[in-house]
Amino acid sequence: MKKFLKTAGLSAVFTVAAALTSQAAVSVATYKYAEIEVDGYLGATAAFDKTSSGSGLSNNGKNYSLFNSEEANKDAAKVGVLVKNKQTNISAYVSTLWVPDSKVDGNDEAGILDAYVQWSTTGSAGTFTVTGGKFLSYFGYESFYIPDMNQITYGLSSIFPGYETGIKLDYTKGALSAGFAVVDSLFSSGTGFNRGDGKFKNVGLALTGAYAFSEKFTLTGVIGYDTGNDEYDSDSDFSLDVFGVYKVNSKFTLGAELSYNNKKFGDIHDEVFAWGLFAKYDITKEFSLLGRVSGAYYNGPDPLGYGVNANANAYQLTIAPAYAFNQHFLIRAEFSWTHLDKEFLGSDSSKDNLFFGAQAVFQF
Repeated sequence: MKKFLKTAGLSAVFTVAAALTSQAAVSVATYKYAEIEVDGYLGATAAFDKTSSGSGLSNNGKNYSLFNSEEANKDAAKVGVLVKNKQTNISAYVSTLWVPDSKVDGNDEAGILDAYVQWSTTGSAGTFTVTGGKFLSYFGYESFYIPDMNQITYGLSSIFPGYETGIKLDYTKGALSAGFAVVDSLFSSGTGFNRGDGKFKNVGLALTGAYAFSEKFTLTGVIGYDTGNDEYDSDSDFSLDVFGVYKVNSKFTLGAELSYNNKKFGDIHDEVFAWGLFAKYDITKEFSLLGRVSGAYYNGPDPLGYGVNANANAYQLTIAPAYAFNQHFLIRAEFSWTHLDKEFLGSDSSKDNLFFGAQAVFQF
């Protein structure tokens, strides 16, 4: 499972149970020239949202949800199949994702998530990997996948996409890794299975690099430029994301993320500055506690689609305990408070959201 992580293994350092993310996919068949592996997970969440009226922070308009949140980070089932050819170093991976009750805003309940072919070669110069198809974006500190999250919801620094379609080249040697991707678009069209804008009239470019300065500290940077997004009708999009992990000791880990996004619509700029600080402490081998503080500054017209101007700050506080019964099953809870300045929605009062949820996660 580790090879499919959003942050190329960094989230494994900071996940609730290290054994959970290091669990390999299940080998179901081995032939002379090929091997077939299967991986997947199931996440089910019971959640409560208490939201100020008109804040735009509600759980898809629901105060309560039970396995029907319509959100892939709360309720989802994923199954993937990996086929590896041992002679040519060529592999193919396809996965499906089911998000219950998500037929809103043109979304589908189920569909293809990953669909790519990959070739790699390793030599004295390092390992080079070429991937073509639909795959996970370089951007974002917090993982797209439920088992590799440390909490249920995303922080305010998570302003980036999930999946894109195109081709990418990745390189690793020792403590250094780098990658370059040409995709349909950096940002998703709004479908439940993020895929950029699904068109190559305009393209997105992304460059990433990561360096492990020591066994304790790793830093990653991603820079991206969209020549245009047909779905968002934007002329261009510049994105920057920097995140790092510092392992203080065997029990205590710190993480941080700084991100910036600037969409251009004609002469109008839509900017988001965001940050997140994370601290995780393993109280026992099974029980851990995560604390998260995140914030964002929105500058420009209608940055989140609520039909008003916004030049304001948002803040979020999160506490999330988790208990891993074994490498396949864990439960986690989360309490989060999110605050928006009154200017955000052009109203006379600030807006707050209280979130409480409990999640069960099974992985194989």
